[in-house]
Amino acid sequence: MTVDEFFEEPRWRLAGQVRSLNQIENEILRPRFQDPRIHFVLVCAAQSCPPLPSRAMQAATLQDDLDRITRAAVNDTRYVDIDAARRVLRVTRIMSWYRKDFEDEAGSLEAYLLQHLEEPARSQVQAGGYTIEFMAYDWALNDAPAPATR
Repeated sequence: MTVDEFFEEPRWRLAGQVRSLNQIENEILRPRFQDPRIHFVLVCAAQSCPPLPSRAMQAATLQDDLDRITRAAVNDTRYVDIDAARRVLRVTRIMSWYRKDFEDEAGSLEAYLLQHLEEPARSQVQAGGYTIEFMAYDWALNDAPAPATR
């Protein structure tokens, strides 16, 4: 089975209908929640994706978990790398594929990153003048340990 087939093949029963993973994400979750933080937890388990959380999200801690996991991803050079010498922000291809979600939330990719970056990276990006490049995407299976949820 190819990567495309895995995400496109309708085989998951949800609300009485059989749907694909892409349908669940793009026709149900994204429109309903309109929160780009989901792109850091609702991932495909590829090398270029943040690690899958080790436990299911729970309503009581959902906002804190989304914030923590997003902050961890944005501050990890595997997903956001700041090349201050070249004035380039290299960001995960996820931010290219779902760019509109991030821009709708914050106005621009840079503004979105500033909401979650920690110092000194935040100050570097705030100084401005950066261009954005999207990282190559590695579809190989991600076996990195996942961040714990509460």
